[in-house]
Amino acid sequence: MPSGSPFSWRFVAPLYMGSTLNPINSSMIATALVPIAAYMHVSVAQTTILVTAPI
Repeated sequence: MPSGSPFSWRFVAPLYMGSTLNPINSSMIATALVPIAAYMHVSVAQTTILVTAPI
């Protein structure tokens, strides 16, 4: 039976990267909500729904 991690680095590395980059992505979207709402002439709440709606 092989010793070591049950998952290879090819599986774990994207998980680490996604967890690291998710807060940066959320911060960028939160910063852009007000200009997007102003451009589209809608409220920030409506823009939030637009951004968070599942596809």
